[in-house]
Amino acid sequence: MDLIKRVRIYEMVVEKIKALITEGHYQVGDLLPTEREFAQRYGVSRSAVREAMIVLHRLGMVDNIPGKGTVVVTDSEPSVNDYLLELLNAEEQSIINLLELRKGIEIEAVSLAAKRCTKKDLAVLQEKLELLEKAVEKGEVAAKEDHDFHVTLSSITKNDLYITVMTAISSVMQNTLEKTRAETLNKPGGPPRVLSEHKAIVHAIKNNDDEKARKAMRLHLDNVLHKTYQELDHKNIKQVKSR
Repeated sequence: MDLIKRVRIYEMVVEKIKALITEGHYQVGDLLPTEREFAQRYGVSRSAVREAMIVLHRLGMVDNIPGKGTVVVTDSEPSVNDYLLELLNAEEQSIINLLELRKGIEIEAVSLAAKRCTKKDLAVLQEKLELLEKAVEKGEVAAKEDHDFHVTLSSITKNDLYITVMTAISSVMQNTLEKTRAETLNKPGGPPRVLSEHKAIVHAIKNNDDEKARKAMRLHLDNVLHKTYQELDHKNIKQVKSR
């Protein structure tokens, strides 16, 4: 049986505008039509055009210049990594999808990091942990510091594929962290608990204990996933139940 994939309106608009750029109708540096003009051209709502522009911006094809409008940044087709970013940014459910993906990647990555960590690697990771701790003490969301900690951890695996994948999803991950950690900050004991989870990860890596490192990372990401489920439930957003 042939299945027909449901295509959202904004996805069709993305393909239309992408084609205009890749086929040379609009070149690098050119100003694109306004949301209203695109909406009238394609017979869609302005919100659909707005969503399409967000996707194209995340793909790195366009940029919004204050006081000017949206301009073309590149006319090249997005890479596989770019399509991954587009998929992860498509809807609220992608927050859950991303966290589940992170579990699969980072639990194995931290195991390798524990086995392969050098003194220099550990010094860099501890520095990232200290920056995270300082941000938490100041009451900040610390999304960037959290993100930097996890990307640094992936580099300790000495596996280029882990580094590449983590880098490819880094911008999406940071956006997710801003949402989930902002909610955590509003809960009593939230920030210290998150910080202690990171300290447990570093402690296991320092002792080259790959099993404890895996358990510490699993506990951390399970807690992040649990908090995110609670937040999505609070917003009455339909989600896929954990398996």
